[in-house]
Amino acid sequence: MRGFAGARDPSLEPGDVVVASEVHGDGQKTSCVTDALAEVLRAEGLRVKVGTIASRDRIVRGEERRTM
Repeated sequence: MRGFAGARDPSLEPGDVVVASEVHGDGQKTSCVTDALAEVLRAEGLRVKVGTIASRDRIVRGEERRTM
């Protein structure tokens, strides 16, 4: 399986770890329990952001990207 990732959050920097609080994809939303994972990663010295992750089966461009 191959993947590609992009970010819409301008505060993200290379090396940041994003922990999903919710995942949106295929017309569905799934909530995630994140507190313990984020805490462990931060304790290891990683810069962690918690937030929603949107997943698509193709690269999203233009207006569609702005509406995600």
